Amino acid sequence: MDIIENIKIGDVIKVLGTLIVIVSSCEFFIFRIKNATQKVFDTKLKPINKRLNDIELSSDKNFIVRFLADIEQGNQIDEVERERFYEIYQRYKELGGNSYVSHKVEKLQKEGKLWAIRLMTF
Repeated sequence: MDIIENIKIGDVIKVLGTLIVIVSSCEFFIFRIKNATQKVFDTKLKPINKRLNDIELSSDKNFIVRFLADIEQGNQIDEVERERFYEIYQRYKELGGNSYVSHKVEKLQKEGKLWAIRLMTF
């Protein structure tokens, strides 16, 4: 009971103020360390991500070219494969694919062999 009577509101405020400063300092340093670490990872992973995008672009191009050849040759295309084409073609364009593929798609659309590419939302 004596200890509680000797504690003053000013002492409690000082302790709380000190705790707030400590917690705020820790948050600041954690934020700085997190940002520095993120920059290092981004720098190190950038070439890997570029290579993965290049591989994905190449794979997409292979699928699209084969699909368009099937369309030109009049081969049967099922609905699932057609839907997949639309998805892959959209991603291919977003990744900056070659224009000759887009020209081929436009040509087949004008010839009525390929329906107009619809905008898909995911």
